[in-house]
Amino acid sequence: MPRASAPSLDAVLLDQQGQEPSVEAQSPAPAPAADSVAAWLDRINLEWYRSVFEREGYDALLFLSGMDDPEAQQLIASAKMPKPHARVFLTALSELQGRADTQQQQQQQQQQQQQQQ
Repeated sequence: MPRASAPSLDAVLLDQQGQEPSVEAQSPAPAPAADSVAAWLDRINLEWYRSVFEREGYDALLFLSGMDDPEAQQLIASAKMPKPHARVFLTALSELQGRADTQQQQQQQQQQQQQQQ
């Protein structure tokens, strides 16, 4: 008997009734790099949106850290995130952007210190 292929990630984002896909419906994916968007989505338990983020061009944390609110809202709409998922995404995005701002400030301070020496 031929083996049925696993449904694509896009196909299982939401089922016919608008429910989240079951774990069984998701095909296994290779482990993402620790500093990738895929790993970030895994950490915030929104990994089933990985293909949407990639399709929309958000395949690096740098792109997410520079995202403004209209872009975030557009990505939420493209991914068809329910409100609870959107809240998790926006909270994690804010934290990611805060860390990026802190790192940028530290780099600027280091550059200023080096110039003063």
